[in-house]
This record gives sequence, C-alpha cells and structure tokens, in this order.
Amino acid sequence: MCYSFRVRRPDRLLEIRTAAYLAAQGFSQKEIAETLGVSQPGVSRLVKQAIAVGCLKETSAYTFVSDDIPEEQLQAIQTAAVPTELTTELRRLGDRLGVSVPAVRVYHSGGDERVDIDQRVARFASFAARRMRELLQRSSLVGVSWGGTLEAIVRGMDHVGHVPGPAPRFIPICGEPLGLPPTTRSASSLAARLTNVFGSTTTSLSLAAVPALVPIKLSPDDVEAVRRFIAHVESYRTIFGKGRHDEALIGRVDTIITSIGDSKQGTGCWDERFAETAGVSYHTLLELVVGDIAGVLIPKREHERAPLIEKVRTRWFGIDLEHIEACAERAFREPGNPGVVVASVGRNKVECLFELIRRGVVNEALLDHELSEALLVRLRQSATEDADEVDARPPSRRSERSRRHPR
Repeated sequence: MCYSFRVRRPDRLLEIRTAAYLAAQGFSQKEIAETLGVSQPGVSRLVKQAIAVGCLKETSAYTFVSDDIPEEQLQAIQTAAVPTELTTELRRLGDRLGVSVPAVRVYHSGGDERVDIDQRVARFASFAARRMRELLQRSSLVGVSWGGTLEAIVRGMDHVGHVPGPAPRFIPICGEPLGLPPTTRSASSLAARLTNVFGSTTTSLSLAAVPALVPIKLSPDDVEAVRRFIAHVESYRTIFGKGRHDEALIGRVDTIITSIGDSKQGTGCWDERFAETAGVSYHTLLELVVGDIAGVLIPKREHERAPLIEKVRTRWFGIDLEHIEACAERAFREPGNPGVVVASVGRNKVECLFELIRRGVVNEALLDHELSEALLVRLRQSATEDADEVDARPPSRRSERSRRHPR
C-alpha cells in the first residue's frame, strides 16, 4: 500500500538530508519522491548528493549520518516521514469523538509480516531510539513497562552511551509474569537499564518480588493473603502506595513508555503460557479483548464489563487503566510533558492501538510503516462507520451530537 506524505519545500540541504534519512530507513524512491514532492530521478540525484556531503553512507545498506546535523533540523526531518493522510484522519477522529489524539512518528521496519518479527523490531528500534531519548530528556518521572519492542529501544539507547543533562527517575510499573523465566524485558530490568543510560543517581526500584497477576484459581482469601504480602514490599508501596494515589509515585509520573499487545498473536506478556499459568482460558480471553497496554487488558467495547475481565483486574498488581488515563490527560493539558508514549511494530496491533486512541490515552505513537498504514485504513473505516451511525439516528439525536461536538 502506498500513500502520500506531508510535503515540505525545505532549503536544498534539508531536502538532501531528508532524502538521506528516508533512504536509510528503507523507503522506496517512489515513497521518498511523494514525501519531498519531487520526481524519482530527482530522488536519485538527492541520494547521490547526500553521499557526497557525508550524511549518507553506502555500504551493504544505506546509513544515515547525523553527527553534524542540528537538533532542530533532525526534528524537521523526522516529522517529514509522517503521512499527511494519517495526521488528517487522526484529527478528524478527535473532532468526531471530542478526544485529544496523539502525535505520530513513523519508522521503517525493513519489510512486511513475512520478515521475522525480531528483525523488524530491531530495525524499527534503531530509528525510534533517538526519538524516545528526546522524549525522556523532557521527563522528570518515567513509568517503564515491559516487552521486546521496549527492550530493543532501550538497547538502542544503550549504544548511544550516557545521555547528558538532568536525569529523570525511572520506575517499573509492572510486576513479574508468573511461570515465565527472568528476562531482560521485564519492567524492573528496563527501568534499571534506563537509570544507568541516563546516569541517574536515584536508586532504582524493583518489582521483581511482585507477581503481575495472581492466578484466577486462587480463592479470595488466598488473594488477600498475597495482597497483604505485597503491601510489605517497599518498592511496591513507594510506587503504588496504599490506595491513596496522591501519595504514590504512580500518581506523579509525567511519562509512561510502553508497547502494546494484540488479541490475535498474544504479544507482550499475555501469551498462551502466561494465560495458562494465570488460570485464564486464553482463547476465551482473545474473544473479549483487543489487546493490552503495559499488561492492562483493553476489552472490546461490547465486553467492557465481562466477568472474566473484571476478575483479572482485581488480581492484577501493577499499573491500571486509570493511571494511564490520568498521565495522558495531564500531558494533553500540559504539552511539555511527553505523557503516554506507545512504541509498536506490526499491523496486527491496529485494533488495540485504534481503541487506545479512541479512549484518548496515547500522547505520542512511535509506529513502524506497516502499523501506520493499517491505522490509516482503520481510521477511514471508522469515519464511514461513524457516518452510518449518525445517519441511523433520529434527527433530534443528530442535532444533539452536533451541539456537543461542533465541527
């Protein structure tokens, strides 16, 4: 699928550098031509000039060289890769629903779903790590989720070395999945690594002793016993408090970094093994949810209060949807804060991403090209669905909606 991108007419050097940036990501000459509003032969000339001025190296693949490029120009170059249609459709969705919608950055993951997912994630993360670092440099208190995509981005920041400037504090926001081996992808591990990357002097907190989810098969009395034990874990009390969120760190985070899972392939922690250990029917669960964010299940709208979803929520020890919503709302209200930053790869995540955007809980989305294309299709589909829904309403209700959400 191909679509046109935001067209900018920059000075010649910026145009050359933008062509180099997109070529290094793997965008085709046709896509670059649409981005810059030039012909494909023009793109070929820009690429040759980029090699000549040193911002593009040609080995087995193109490599973008950004050492001498001012930060403001790097921002302009990255923004150039965001499709105009995607930005427009997001804005229209926000207008229809009366919600704030995220800023989006798009990075090429090097192929489609036939390419190994680990390769795609690694390539995506090599580009997204720079933007994530920029966002974290604006943060004071960061909640860190788990997962392979986030781990790859942190690894990309590891390669950059120590990040200068004031260091934010990083806290894990998820416990440990029961039944799975210890991993470098856990929230506690990633928070500790980010603490080192940014040179923070604050002691890293750990939720390694806290299970993410108490198995469903345990009785309410057993769950209460586990809850009392967890209440004695100092890191957990510091992060989540004792029910009064205004005294806990989780109520003050200005940034949450996370990936998302989908309801078809069981990405993140919610795979078949984790569900089985938790005592949840995996296939039943897939019928109820669109995916998860930071391990928090996102139900389909028609299953918002499904008994199984409610039961899982009562046995979940970690961040909840209310925390995520509050962080996003603060960031939309105070634009200097990054808020909820979602990094995700693959078109299979589109339903989960779309539902999160509908709920207004994503401030910035770092997406690979496949997911951005799928999101554009889903947004267009939503516009048609919403129009059909409005047409089916009585005239009095249509006018009432217009008064609530004027165009």
